[in-house]
Amino acid sequence: MQNDSEKISEICDRFESHWAEEIRVRAEEYLDQVTEEFRPQLLEQLVQIELWWRRHDAVKPSLQEFTKRFQNYTQSIQNAFDEYQRQNAEAIIRRNQGEELDPVYGMLIDSLDKSDTEGALGLVGELEIQELIGKGNFGYVFRAVDLKLQRTVAVKVLSPIFSSHSPARKRFIREARASAAIDNEHVTTVHSVESNPFPYIVMEYVSGETLETRLRSKGPVDVSNALEIAIQIADGLRGAHLHGIVHRDIKPSNVILCRVKRGLVKITDFGLARTVDDASLSQSGVIAGTPLYMSPEQTKGELVDERSDLFSLGSVIYEMLCGHSPFRARGIESVISRIQSDAPRPMKECSPEIPTCVSAVVTRLLAKSVKARYQSANEVYEALRKCKVELSSGNIASNRSANTFRVSSRKRLLIAAAIFFLFAIAIWGGTILSRQRALVTTPSSVTDSSPFNGKMPAQVAPWQPAKGSPPPALAPFNQKEAATSQEDWAEYLGISVESSNSIGMKFRVIPPGAFAMGTNEMEGEHPSHPVKLTKPFLISMYEVTQDEYTKVTGLNPSRFVGPRHPVNQVSWGDAVKFCELLSGLPEERAANRTYRLPTEAEWEFSCRAGTITAYGFGDARRELDRYCWYKLNSNNSTHPVGQKLPNHFGLYDLHGNVFEWCSDRFGNYSSETETDPEGHDSNTVRVYRGGNWSIDANNCRSASRHSESERFIADGVGFRVVVSLEIPTSESAAEE
Repeated sequence: MQNDSEKISEICDRFESHWAEEIRVRAEEYLDQVTEEFRPQLLEQLVQIELWWRRHDAVKPSLQEFTKRFQNYTQSIQNAFDEYQRQNAEAIIRRNQGEELDPVYGMLIDSLDKSDTEGALGLVGELEIQELIGKGNFGYVFRAVDLKLQRTVAVKVLSPIFSSHSPARKRFIREARASAAIDNEHVTTVHSVESNPFPYIVMEYVSGETLETRLRSKGPVDVSNALEIAIQIADGLRGAHLHGIVHRDIKPSNVILCRVKRGLVKITDFGLARTVDDASLSQSGVIAGTPLYMSPEQTKGELVDERSDLFSLGSVIYEMLCGHSPFRARGIESVISRIQSDAPRPMKECSPEIPTCVSAVVTRLLAKSVKARYQSANEVYEALRKCKVELSSGNIASNRSANTFRVSSRKRLLIAAAIFFLFAIAIWGGTILSRQRALVTTPSSVTDSSPFNGKMPAQVAPWQPAKGSPPPALAPFNQKEAATSQEDWAEYLGISVESSNSIGMKFRVIPPGAFAMGTNEMEGEHPSHPVKLTKPFLISMYEVTQDEYTKVTGLNPSRFVGPRHPVNQVSWGDAVKFCELLSGLPEERAANRTYRLPTEAEWEFSCRAGTITAYGFGDARRELDRYCWYKLNSNNSTHPVGQKLPNHFGLYDLHGNVFEWCSDRFGNYSSETETDPEGHDSNTVRVYRGGNWSIDANNCRSASRHSESERFIADGVGFRVVVSLEIPTSESAAEE
């Protein structure tokens, strides 16, 4: 059994490993893992770790922020900051002496000659080393100035630990020679390779961001830009393959989008590159590369040729357009298994707007058999250029048009008859239930451009939630009927349709009801199935704003800042904590209001608001601009809440601005009718819904769903909250 000291050490190791993996967890999540007696000691160590990593991220910490976060542990916070400042002062002294907190880095800086330039780290030959700009498993990358030629360069240095290690040294030199042999504007240029006082490569300095950073911050790339990037990568590979050099690690983090020469793309890091005939450096059974982007032959440790790079390029193009890699899975073994055995999800399911010719190129690039792929980068380059020409001319077919539903004359008659029959049933049902004011309408009253979005939703039989209660809202229903149902239920519950809480958040009543959840067309959203919600609830009219979040937590983690902007860069755990803190406010306890995240079913019912169309206003994408902030109108940022039109329930921004966390764990839908579903027990990832400022129209649909770990943080993710409402207990619920 662990003693307390060992437990604190184990918790700190776990906490630091998350930060090292760029999972920005919070110390609050770990305190309850020890008894109250040891929490001050644990907190002091956790805060020290967080402060160190914030320094690493170039984020200046604030004592005020931490004392607000931990009001009962001010002495622990003060101790942590005192230690941080002491270490920081020592680090500055050691840096001036050529050392750093990282002992290996210190060894490296120690070997530099002293520079007279203020702020410079030192000199090596004619190079003045100015700052560290990157770090990997095998070394460091610095920005430097070539004093002789007066130009800025990048200097890649092999770690002193490996400098005398023959295989690592050989691989490092091999990278330099491989890159230097390539004369192509889409490959970073190597100026020279040196070996004293340690092995280092002097390279072209490229100011910009990696494709990986772009994808993480802004999501999928539009088709035109993705094609342009892919064409340039293919051209760079043409240059490498011309010299018989296989990169072996094509991935988004090795693709740089230049800032100075806008539009220019460069491939970097030929750390795994080798010439095709370099058999002396190959070893059967050894896997080299990044698993998510490896070719099947790479995952088996087999010898590879140029066609392996083409497979990796296919994975990169897929991720640019779909927002995720084609073979994502939990754990390396699962990833490798998928690469070797599974076909990726068809691109048309990611977005129907991806052109058919582009998806065809990617499908061929991702063929398991090397013989079934393109046989050269030049072939890929030409195929992608052809797609670009077709896209520019407007003669390109999308997956949506390729899969357009074509109906014969006989089928049209049958469909018309079926619609008439359903219309008749709806009228008959409305007459029978008119005294109950049941919300059953004709489909034509809720659709815009394509009736039923391809299908009539499954129906749930009417029921009475309680004796004397209003009827439930059974989709489909229109805006007037939605408002009537809200008014009836508010009156029955003795509350207002719209209300505010103690910090000014506004809420709307959502009645019990039933609807068809999901779709039958998209992976992860099927099958469309009946869902019954038996209780009314309040839902916030807007996404939680930064002003509201700060009032409750004292924090604002958002990238896009503004008091009325939705809070962003919050994890699922952060959202749950907000609900707990808000529920604990004296005014909220007195009003008996307990806040939580909505279930997926509550969220989608609220978003659809009676509609059975792609969006809560219809199917017409041209109308999306009126209802939400998304990729085409956001100018790459969030916006103050409530600036667009509300849906039928009077709710704002459900289709955009930021994604919204739900309480559920992600899982496949059931095909059966579900009552008050709460997600899956077995999965570990959580669901978020809606669209956001960086997402295309297809991912803003009412049924669109996504999932990530509870610790996931992004500038496009926020949340809204709900309050459960109990039907008066004096009146027992009636049987269906």
